[in-house]
Amino acid sequence: MRKVLFVSLLVLLVLVLLLFQPVDYRNAASEEHYAARLSTWQEWTPPASSDTVYGAWAQRSIIPPFSVPLAGYGDRQGAMHEGVRDSLFVRAFTFFQGQRKMAMLNADLLIIPPLVTEAFWQKAAEKGWSKEDIYLTATHTHGGPGAWQPGP
Repeated sequence: MRKVLFVSLLVLLVLVLLLFQPVDYRNAASEEHYAARLSTWQEWTPPASSDTVYGAWAQRSIIPPFSVPLAGYGDRQGAMHEGVRDSLFVRAFTFFQGQRKMAMLNADLLIIPPLVTEAFWQKAAEKGWSKEDIYLTATHTHGGPGAWQPGP
């Protein structure tokens, strides 16, 4: 009986060590390899006609450097967060085939705030993207920044 309990606890400990990671507070712009790569980066244009689908992805931490209210659950009543347990990211996936392009953006937020959405669509249009080219969504996490407006 003790042997089974010991093995079970050992397996559980190994799983915890493998599955949980520390929160990523790094700012990508401060990383040495990022600065070196950015200095040689050039705007990429896919071939005009191609049978090949090109893809790219990126993610960026969106953990705010200051205290913010958490989203969801009315009993929080706009209480500010007290610490960070999990990393929060915005992730982008883009696909190109000839002149066709498509992007999917996903933010670890309850909702994407309306002001951010408006600013995003304006910047996207300046870069030649239309609303039909982009799928913009949030993970609907109740453990991230929120309380964009009062009420349900």
